[in-house]
Amino acid sequence: MDAAPVTERLRAIKSPEEVALLRRAIAITEDAMAATFAQLAVGTTEVQVSQALSREMEQRGAPGGGLVQFGPSSALPHGGPAGPKLERETGVLIDCGCRVGGYTSDITRTTWFGDHPPDEWMATSPSISSRATRPGSSPAWCSRSSRGSISSESSGSG
Repeated sequence: MDAAPVTERLRAIKSPEEVALLRRAIAITEDAMAATFAQLAVGTTEVQVSQALSREMEQRGAPGGGLVQFGPSSALPHGGPAGPKLERETGVLIDCGCRVGGYTSDITRTTWFGDHPPDEWMATSPSISSRATRPGSSPAWCSRSSRGSISSESSGSG
């Protein structure tokens, strides 16, 4: 017997306690990401930044971690550490989450490490996800839409 129709309805509606756990996981993740971005330094590796991220989450009371990617590899979703050391004037991506009371956050953020982001970075980074995100949109739809926008804009058709 397929229990999906029953369990999907139960998973879709969260109790106030479940919402509080989700919000706590999100807050820990956002705070840990901000602290990790603030620690970026020339010469650190993706692995070192990932370890710092995990420590920041642990210090806030939740196990977690994630992927860190620099430069061109930051454009590849769900890639792994490639081993380059961080240099000025490069993009940095962190894709991570933590677990609180059985509920997991999953957040991806990018930042420019340096003082002079290229025009392409400024033209696409702040606007793509806001254009793709609409009230009631599923996370999967937003992700696909953002990737489609990036492809269109980078090819000159967006």
